[in-house]
Amino acid sequence: MKIKVLLGLIVGYFCVCGYLEAAENLDLVQSYQLAVERDAAYLAAGFQVKAAKESEGQALAALLPSLSFDAQTTRVDVTHETAGGELNRKGRSENYGLQFSQPVFNWKSWVTYRRGSKQKALGMLKYEVASQELKLNVAQSYFNAVAAMDVLESLESLSSTLQEQLKRATVNFEIGNGSVVEVHEAQASLDANRANIVQARSDVSIARVSLAKFTGGYPHKLSRMLDSAPELQLPEESLGELIQASQAFNLRIQEYELLRDIAENNKDIAFSDHLPALDLVASHTMQQNPSAGTNQSDSNVIGLRFSMPLYSGGRASSSQRQAEALYQQSDLELLDIRRQVSVEVNEAWSGVEDGIALIRALQAARKSAASSVESNQLGYRLGARMGVDVLDAQSRLSDVIQQLAKAKYDTLMAHLRLRSAVGALTEGDLIAINDYLRAD
Repeated sequence: MKIKVLLGLIVGYFCVCGYLEAAENLDLVQSYQLAVERDAAYLAAGFQVKAAKESEGQALAALLPSLSFDAQTTRVDVTHETAGGELNRKGRSENYGLQFSQPVFNWKSWVTYRRGSKQKALGMLKYEVASQELKLNVAQSYFNAVAAMDVLESLESLSSTLQEQLKRATVNFEIGNGSVVEVHEAQASLDANRANIVQARSDVSIARVSLAKFTGGYPHKLSRMLDSAPELQLPEESLGELIQASQAFNLRIQEYELLRDIAENNKDIAFSDHLPALDLVASHTMQQNPSAGTNQSDSNVIGLRFSMPLYSGGRASSSQRQAEALYQQSDLELLDIRRQVSVEVNEAWSGVEDGIALIRALQAARKSAASSVESNQLGYRLGARMGVDVLDAQSRLSDVIQQLAKAKYDTLMAHLRLRSAVGALTEGDLIAINDYLRAD
């Protein structure tokens, strides 16, 4: 009870503060669309893309001409002591200048520009990764919430059945057709189930708050799995073909490939510290009253400026060794992520394949458990079964119903993870799954 009250206070606080808004009905697609508009991490990734796009332009600027203007004004008060006396000169001098520079050869600037292009592509790719992660996270939170609701519904249904069984056991005991042990067993089962309901309600509240983190709204009702939903099928491609596709199209692999390319650019940048640079430079300067007897002077300069690093205390060589080590690190991280993605494809494939088989087995088990409940109830009324037999049959049916609901959601989630692992997860996949759901 304390947990329920605490969760209610937390949800109420967030609603009042504007962090969570009440939402009447939500299905999976609506939850995702709200998350696209409201999830802070996803919105932050959008601004990261905008920042990354500026990297290319900033690097390009180092290859383009630069033009600057400067001006200076000074007051002059000079006294000269001569044999004939002191000579004093007062006045004001003004200087104006234009400076122009155009890189002719600068390997460091060119490699930095190529790195900027890769950083721009990396930023855009990270946004796609964030989009896929948002789809998976919203789907997982949504399925967690509806699975918790299914568990609660099953337990509440079992509670009604246990109450009826307790009434039968009490009546049979009162008329002498049963024992007090059956009454106590029925009461114990009912009390234990009530405790499970308390925990289940807490799980539902927590799961809804977790979903609200993405949607910004606390849903009152969620669409749940249809009993008549069509059975999921394995992909047409073989497991080997999917693993091969993941190595080419998985977004995280592409991300780490770009990181390795950027590390390679950093190697070239570090090497460029040993290379010369050549710039075309030009300037125009005008001076007013530069000296006694001169009113104005103008100068125009154009030429080539050559610079060659000779010694920097070992910094350039150290930077080169550091860049090489970081490149080797990124290359091994790429290898690791390739292996990890292969494992994820295998796990997701098994999740779908085993999930389909598990769903079929649990559907058969549910049918058998329901028949067992009916048989035991009939046997109890005829005196051929004990009350504990009926209680056990009812509990088994409830457990099978809960396991079946969880298996369905886990299989759907494995399907989405498989699509994500091969870089093919889109909003269309969520729409297709949404057709399996019904309004609560």
